[in-house]
Amino acid sequence: MTEKNVTFTAGELKSHLAHIPDDTILIFENGLTFDRITTRGTNLEQIEFKERFLVLEDVHIPIHSDDR
Repeated sequence: MTEKNVTFTAGELKSHLAHIPDDTILIFENGLTFDRITTRGTNLEQIEFKERFLVLEDVHIPIHSDDR
């Protein structure tokens, strides 16, 4: 099983958000809850969510943080 990460640059994210006013509320699809941004290395930040996912044969099963 391989882990697949979707990556993009901070500049690309800023470009997508540039036209949105600062007081706009953002929501994440499928009920994801933003947790934090963690530095993982030089020029590498990880956006983390409270929910964890179990991946089995290309099937993603959400496991909510409340279920731990």
